[in-house]
Amino acid sequence: MSRTAVFALLAALAVAAVTANRCYSGIGGQALQQKECAGDYCTKVSTSNGGVTYDCDNVNVCARNDCVTNSLGGTTCCCTGSLCNSASSVTILAALASLCLSFLAFH
Repeated sequence: MSRTAVFALLAALAVAAVTANRCYSGIGGQALQQKECAGDYCTKVSTSNGGVTYDCDNVNVCARNDCVTNSLGGTTCCCTGSLCNSASSVTILAALASLCLSFLAFH
C-alpha cells in the first residue's frame, strides 16, 4: 500500500471521527451496538447491583466528562468522543499500536 493511500485512509478516519458522534448502546454482558447520536455525549450507567447500560445522552443529563454516583450507589459516566462509553484504555492503546505498526509496515 502506498504512502498516499495510507495517508488518505487515516485522513478519512479522522474526518469521520470528527463529524459524527457515535456511542455504544445496549446492556452489559450482551453484544453492544454502535449508534449515531444527535448530542455530544455518550453515557455508561452502572447500577449498585452490577448492571450496566450504554447509550447516547438522550435526556441531556451530561454537562461534562465526568462520573457521578447517586445516593443508591449507581454511577452515571458521561464522555465526549465517538464510542467513548465502552472501550477501555487498554483496548484503545492496542488499536493505536496496531495502526502505527500497519503504517510502519507499509511505509
